[in-house]
Amino acid sequence: MEKEVRYTHQGRLSTLQITLLGIILGLRIALSFVPGLNFGNLVQIGFGFIGAALSGALFGPWYSLIVAIANDLITAMLHGDNFFLGFTLSAALGGIIYGYFLWRKPLDWKQIIPAVLLITLVINIGLNSIWIKVMYGKAWAAFMPMRIVKNLISLPLNSIILYLIFNIPVVKKFIERYRF
Repeated sequence: MEKEVRYTHQGRLSTLQITLLGIILGLRIALSFVPGLNFGNLVQIGFGFIGAALSGALFGPWYSLIVAIANDLITAMLHGDNFFLGFTLSAALGGIIYGYFLWRKPLDWKQIIPAVLLITLVINIGLNSIWIKVMYGKAWAAFMPMRIVKNLISLPLNSIILYLIFNIPVVKKFIERYRF
């Protein structure tokens, strides 16, 4: 049985919903400070996907998109990274994908694997590689083999990690209780 989205007056979010959005945004920002595994300058395996998937599972595609954009802008400022709008677009699309596959659906392999696979193929290997080419002018042959290997490794790892996290009893109860 699907829960109905609970709004306050005229489609506005409740205080609890806004607070949870802020907490998830804070979690995503905190996860950006957890060191990832770097392979050269252009390949990194990080943990930001956990916050992205959690926001998608809790809030759905559109609020997850908003959290993803806010996270990208804030973390770029906090880390002093080069800001590029293409990566913001990639983050927003990732939020939509996680929200589409994980919101109001059982958090099992049938939902997790297609979400991670689509993000891996379309965003990580597709769009993000284009953004790297545009930003750094590197030849495709210089960075694509390493990116493909990285994504072949991260695809099963990210899927397993998300499945395990979503099945921790406390996390499972939290998602069931606060999912909109």
